[in-house]
Amino acid sequence: LAAAILLLKGPLDAGQSHTEASPSASAAAAPSEVAAVTPVATTSPDISISILPSKPPKYIFIMIGDGMGKGQRALAQGYAEYKGIKTPLVMNAFPVSGTVTTRSLNADITDSAAAGTALATGHKTNNGMLSVTPEGEALKTIIEEAEDLGFSTGIVTTTSITNATPAAFASHVESRAYDADIALDY
Repeated sequence: LAAAILLLKGPLDAGQSHTEASPSASAAAAPSEVAAVTPVATTSPDISISILPSKPPKYIFIMIGDGMGKGQRALAQGYAEYKGIKTPLVMNAFPVSGTVTTRSLNADITDSAAAGTALATGHKTNNGMLSVTPEGEALKTIIEEAEDLGFSTGIVTTTSITNATPAAFASHVESRAYDADIALDY
């Protein structure tokens, strides 16, 4: 399984240093801070992004367990309970979460390229295509949108950086097999 993590960091204020908080510091908001979320306009009609109204987040992480959906998480939770672990999976206890449909336009079974494109752009495409329409037109990714807004971005993956899931966030090619073209897009 491949995993991809998209890292977005807001622009630095004048005089702010690059020193960051310790990774052990809690980044989760208190439940009372999560009670109201406000939709934020995006360029995609298929994506609704919500932020806490009192203070924008310092970091945004999108963690993708390739091939992991509600069924896989339910199975893991059931297995943990079978083994006597009664606490919920950490990922199921996050104060804010979302759901997205990643179905391909041209197939009943979606591949990682089409699913990654849906996650990265908010638009569906054909299997094998990375952040382009079926006609080959580039779709703006969340990485590009964040960079246009002055955010620092990054992609961390447990697979090749040219693999379909991470590549969908930084590349625009008509075939996931075009590793050299994907690498050039980075």
